Amino acid sequence: MRSGPFVPPPCERCGTTENFFASGLCARCHLDGTIRVDACPDCHAWGATRHTKWLCWSCANWRAKYSTIAACIACRNELTVNAALACRLCRVQARRNRGTRGVLDVANANRYGAQLFFADMHKKATNGTRLAEPPPTPPAAYRPVTHRQLVLFTMAREFSGGRSDVGPPRDAVLAAILDAHVTDYANRVGWHWLRITKVRCGIRLLLGLQDTPGAAIAHSELAVLSHFFITQRHVAAVLADAGMLVDDRVPAVRRWFVQQLVDLPPPMVTELDTWFEVMQTGNATAPRRRPRSETTIRIYVQAALPAIHHWVGDGHD
Repeated sequence: MRSGPFVPPPCERCGTTENFFASGLCARCHLDGTIRVDACPDCHAWGATRHTKWLCWSCANWRAKYSTIAACIACRNELTVNAALACRLCRVQARRNRGTRGVLDVANANRYGAQLFFADMHKKATNGTRLAEPPPTPPAAYRPVTHRQLVLFTMAREFSGGRSDVGPPRDAVLAAILDAHVTDYANRVGWHWLRITKVRCGIRLLLGLQDTPGAAIAHSELAVLSHFFITQRHVAAVLADAGMLVDDRVPAVRRWFVQQLVDLPPPMVTELDTWFEVMQTGNATAPRRRPRSETTIRIYVQAALPAIHHWVGDGHD
């Protein structure tokens, strides 16, 4: 605490009367103060910092979700409690003792105390037991079908009614297989339950919009998920892992290359397009060539374009 003629006020953020620093904040809460690590005041998990007012992320989300401050039915501490009047630490302890079955008895589970843990590592501890399990393989009968139902014309879809405008998946068995695959993939990569729920919902929406039930989903079809605020890359990762995704995206270098050939004669465009395919994917037969990077392709094209346009100006095609 700094010396002076006045008694320093309590910290405006954490309320402590010790180690006053400046601007109404103590040394551990001030931006330029000493960076420290402390225990969460709610669940006592070690590793909390000032970025969340010395709360761990789980307790910060707990306070955002629940606003009731009362005595916990198990530990009797005045904390933020849920509708059952249980604080987060006592509820986590009850879930540990219950396992996967049984009634959640918070008071009985905390009779002999609670197991403490490090901050922001609770989710990783619950997912570590399933890392060694191999991913399930969809049955052969539910591999992507090889046929496609063609449509007379395409038109923009209307989702003014939200998810109610999309029907249920026409292939219920495939929907169940992919739903189980979402759970397995999430366990392997450690996804939060909220992301799992959104990915499940996104896949069911895509299956409900299919013109050909059981067909692999094109990456371009994932654009409709933006109407429902679902992240496309998470859904794409699960579909690709299950072998149900067709990547039909056009690389940026390909779109750029097409723009460079707008004013060239068709014979030149055909030959340059063949050259581009060899540069991008390589050639396994003589004359062999390894695939080149996008930067290399751009440099080669920019170096050759002046000569090509000069030939076109001289009447060559």
